[in-house]
Amino acid sequence: MTTFQIIALAAVAFYVVKNFKSLPVLPKLKARVETKVADYRKDAQEFSIQLRYRGFRRVPQILDAFVLDGDAKTFFGGLREMLGEGPDAVLKELDATFDRVLDSKLGTPEGRAVIKARLDVAEKVAVEVVKVAAPVIVGML
Repeated sequence: MTTFQIIALAAVAFYVVKNFKSLPVLPKLKARVETKVADYRKDAQEFSIQLRYRGFRRVPQILDAFVLDGDAKTFFGGLREMLGEGPDAVLKELDATFDRVLDSKLGTPEGRAVIKARLDVAEKVAVEVVKVAAPVIVGML
């Protein structure tokens, strides 16, 4: 780079920094970013409702906090906090969700039929596994 190019680049950089707030591109960019954030907040609210309907409690609370203040730091901070508590916190949320879903399924005849059908399939698979594995295990003894 020549000395003239360096001075010209410095002058352009100085101009951009000095007039940064008055650049015509910024309002359009800001409006586009705000629209995207509003879309993300709407999606987060819908996702929170769906998760709550499916028995989750803690993750929807984190999403709701993001919906209220619109700051992604809130969402990622809440997740980081939950994950920072260790794998037991995540498993506790999943176990509690499983219990709530199971209770809701057991409360209806249709739900009990679904559970019975799945247990029947699991029993058939277990019988097949025993039929295949038993000779191998006996042969090893």
